[in-house]
Amino acid sequence: MSEITQFTVEFFKVLADQTRLQILDLLKNSEITQRDIEVALGITQSTISQHLKTLFNSNLIDFERRDNKNYYRIKSSDFFTLINDVRYFVVKLNKNKQSGLEDLDVLETLF
Repeated sequence: MSEITQFTVEFFKVLADQTRLQILDLLKNSEITQRDIEVALGITQSTISQHLKTLFNSNLIDFERRDNKNYYRIKSSDFFTLINDVRYFVVKLNKNKQSGLEDLDVLETLF
């Protein structure tokens, strides 16, 4: 397997987790603390810490320490372009499974 293929596989493994995608969605518009993430998702501190570490080690997020708290943020807004393209593609693949939403234009507004 080529090195770029291996990096791609590892990248998709990071994204193949519902909690990590939810954390990234929370970081879409602003930086937030770990506690904010815990409250928003209703998940324990230790679980959130593990996911934040994975996202940080994958270069998807960064943080800054202020007022004795870590404030997390997306490292590059290009991520959301990519994830929106992936979601659009997934919707197109599964269009016939979408009950009551026949028009892709309607689905695009959901992202």
